[in-house]
Amino acid sequence: MRTQLIVRRGILVPLAVVAVLAMLAAWWRPANVAWRTAVLTPHLFPDPPVGPVAAVSPEPERTTVNFSPHVPDATADLYFPPGEGRVGLIILLLGAFPYPKDAPQLVNLAAGLTRAGIGLMILDTPDLTAGRIRPGEVVPIADAWRFAAAHPRVDPSQIGYVALSVAGSLLLIALVRDAEFGRGLAFATVFGAYYDTESMLRAMCTASMRDGATTVPWEPAPLARRIFAAALIDAVDDPSDKEALYYRFVLEDDAWRPAVEAVTGPAATLRDLLQATNDADIDRLLDELPPVLQERLAELSPSRYVHRLQTPLFVMHDRADQYVPYVESRRLVEHLPPDTLVRYSEFVMFEHVNPVKSLDPVTFAGEISALYRHLYDMIWLLT
Repeated sequence: MRTQLIVRRGILVPLAVVAVLAMLAAWWRPANVAWRTAVLTPHLFPDPPVGPVAAVSPEPERTTVNFSPHVPDATADLYFPPGEGRVGLIILLLGAFPYPKDAPQLVNLAAGLTRAGIGLMILDTPDLTAGRIRPGEVVPIADAWRFAAAHPRVDPSQIGYVALSVAGSLLLIALVRDAEFGRGLAFATVFGAYYDTESMLRAMCTASMRDGATTVPWEPAPLARRIFAAALIDAVDDPSDKEALYYRFVLEDDAWRPAVEAVTGPAATLRDLLQATNDADIDRLLDELPPVLQERLAELSPSRYVHRLQTPLFVMHDRADQYVPYVESRRLVEHLPPDTLVRYSEFVMFEHVNPVKSLDPVTFAGEISALYRHLYDMIWLLT
């Protein structure tokens, strides 16, 4: 009997706490947002614990849709809390070579958001899925917002974007190039985005980054180098030159070295640029690039656009990021228009955009506190 009583108390006490907090949240907005944020936060981590809220929450409603009239193959998974009322929505744009939309991490995130009373739309676009960074990606990014704003379950005034890695840079460009889109969002969040294509190229070639007036070592991940090289090679006109450069620098096939050494003209300049290792050579080769390649660098560079940004922006970055140096986010924040930035944080618990590092309790508490503040502010804008 005593054992049964202890077990019952172990179940009833958390439920009682949940009930009290839920009642408080029902009439005081700060408590309501804090409640939703607390429900969501564990679901950002692998294998979130199953708490009292999860135990009594119904499964979210999930559908797959084609959302872009301009890119018919672009799809999205939509998750909503059960019911019929309108809710706020987060549109999640993953980076190059993203997780599949049904990956456990994303399903867990969807469960956390819907338990917090917020919908989720996970985008899957053909180019980013194949690891391609192209200027045209801004079109389906904006199309997703228009689709969501017309959806009967979505409050069109409460839509926010979260974009990871290079997708964050493309989002920044889309928000300016499509002014209606940029004005229509409650907020945008970019995590691990780059600010300038030339500084990214320089960092990857020299294996260093400029932190203020100091140059410090930075070792780029091989996949990051390949993705960025592919974005430039994609703009080469000659098909045979493009093929040779792609096999050598993206697929890293040494058998193509002789063919790459034989290319001439613009392809040769790009070849030399991708192999340069010092600032003087990079400066010279950037000046020698043909207009089509210089324009590709500019089109993919948020630095060309963000001075016209109108969307409230959250910025986050991993301090040890090997895909995009954290100084890129610092430069982004420095060049934003006044009153655009909502919050900026640098973290140590992430590997690029994944919160998987083991930390001591004190450091972890600080990281969670910073992450919680971002989530709280985002949820405030969605509810």
